[in-house]
Amino acid sequence: MKKSWQENWIKELDERVPALNADVVNAPIVTKNNAVAPKTIKQRAATALSNLMSRMREKRRSMLRVTAVVATFLLLFITSSVAVPGLVPYEMGAFALEINPRAVFAVDRNGIVTSVVAGNTDADVILASDKRKNAMRGKPVAQAMTAFVDYATQLGFLDMETGDAVRVSMCKQDGDVMEIRNSLVEYFCEKGVYVAVLAEEVSVQTFCDRMGEMNSSTLQELIKALDGSPVLYAEQEVKGKTVAQMQAMYQEAVKPEEVKTSVESLLTHALEFIEERENSLQEIAELNEMIKKDEDNPKLIWKDYWSVSKIKDQENFTLRFKLLMQAMEILVKEHEIKYNVTINSEMEFKALQWTGSSDFLSELACLLADFSMEVFNGSTKFLTEALAFIGVDVDLMEICQTPENKEEYLEKTKSFQEMRYRSLRATYLYTYETDREEISAADYESYLQSICQEYGSLEAYWQVKSA
Repeated sequence: MKKSWQENWIKELDERVPALNADVVNAPIVTKNNAVAPKTIKQRAATALSNLMSRMREKRRSMLRVTAVVATFLLLFITSSVAVPGLVPYEMGAFALEINPRAVFAVDRNGIVTSVVAGNTDADVILASDKRKNAMRGKPVAQAMTAFVDYATQLGFLDMETGDAVRVSMCKQDGDVMEIRNSLVEYFCEKGVYVAVLAEEVSVQTFCDRMGEMNSSTLQELIKALDGSPVLYAEQEVKGKTVAQMQAMYQEAVKPEEVKTSVESLLTHALEFIEERENSLQEIAELNEMIKKDEDNPKLIWKDYWSVSKIKDQENFTLRFKLLMQAMEILVKEHEIKYNVTINSEMEFKALQWTGSSDFLSELACLLADFSMEVFNGSTKFLTEALAFIGVDVDLMEICQTPENKEEYLEKTKSFQEMRYRSLRATYLYTYETDREEISAADYESYLQSICQEYGSLEAYWQVKSA
């Protein structure tokens, strides 16, 4: 039978330890507590081994207890760093983008945008739409900033002809501001537009100074303030204001002259669009009349396309009548997709027809030919209908009246900014869509060097452009 390692160890010990006389061997050994130890060497060795094993087991249990305590403290620390309200992980940060519209982006530890906040009224033009906000929130910060810059470029806030400058300020302990700078440079080079991009890491104090009304002493305070701040600048401004103060702010922000200018721009650029739409409606009207007069039309009354299309059992339609209905369906769908309008009945169709009629176009062209404030004030209802026809839902009479409460203030301000967005986009669309030759990296660097030679530094150039 194979011996255990203990037996082998004792045998080897017997062979190595010299023999002792009987007195020594049999002498008792008194321990610390006066207990008599085993007498033989084998017994002593076995006892020593047992004690050693016990001490090792006790030491291991002690180490496990210490490890468990340390792990618990680490878990509590990590959990509290993420979950405890008011404690912001150091990896989070804030980025400011200054063109003319200024915006601030708060990011999480992965550089994903958690909130975007307007830094001035012009930024509200971009951020008034949920669709445009969602193009930035939940995206990597470089991608979100590029989206904001693209909207600003579409609206003419950047000089695409003679050159411009933007500035990025990063307030983050663990971030790459150059990644954002390179992303914006790549965007401008692809567009063929010379825009100097300044990007730098700054202190919390410098960050707040650049953004104006922000006042935080630590990064944690700054992130909390951004996450709790309303998106729109108008929402930030109206906080704590009296009704009288709010009304004064509205009269300053939404001047009738500026509303008139936006309406004029929108409708002037829309005249061609309206003429095209009138032709589309005319095609639908002619085919609808053919359906109504067709001898195979199964309806006795209400024989228009929309009424007939509601018949559930269309298997009994003649082939020729089916083809008429299918052709009409294609026309209506194309119109709805192109002009973003749904036509549910002949009555709705006739309302669209009237708005797009030649008489309507003639009246609109006549108004725009001499579009004074008097003409604007006397034609708000007609102009509201004209705007609705091109997809701008705003009541001009309402928007020109002073709001009575905060809810009205925000609703009317938001409507005005959306109208302004459409107006600016219509004005600068041609410039934005003009094909330009892509700028090479070498040419862009030469451009920056020429700016530094002329202005002394990119910062000095930025100050001139932002003045």
